[in-house]
Amino acid sequence: MLGMFMNKTELKAFKWLQKQGYTNVIHQGRKTPDFRTSGGFFEVKLAYGHTLNFTSGQVEKIVGADAKVLVFDDDHDDPVLTVDPDSLEQGLISGFIIRITKPSNTISVAEDIYIALVKIAADLSVREGKRISIDEAIRYLMTFNPTLKIEETGLRRTY
Repeated sequence: MLGMFMNKTELKAFKWLQKQGYTNVIHQGRKTPDFRTSGGFFEVKLAYGHTLNFTSGQVEKIVGADAKVLVFDDDHDDPVLTVDPDSLEQGLISGFIIRITKPSNTISVAEDIYIALVKIAADLSVREGKRISIDEAIRYLMTFNPTLKIEETGLRRTY
């Protein structure tokens, strides 16, 4: 089913790539670059104002795959800009600011969410008759969404 696992911007890119005559257009899901085609690789980005956001890992994969970046906005079905991979590290491309962030291994939560998690962990501790950590309380809450997969990611949480 077309577009089942694509966001709105990726769907625009998929249709545009087909319209341009690329064959074997394969959406790579959560991988970088987003598309593999008969004519090469393409990463898709939605412009946030005049800013394009990348992680350092994305830039590395885009440059390594020699992928072109297709930049879309909410108002157009065609890309507003096509960027060569080597241009990403320059910081400013045709009026766009390129923001490259390093991934973090911490998660921060708002104070009210933290307080709610502490209360849930305390309630579970009483019910289970043993100490329940906040991480265990989060896992418990996630069991209410059966489509959500719980993966141990090694994240270090800061509360």
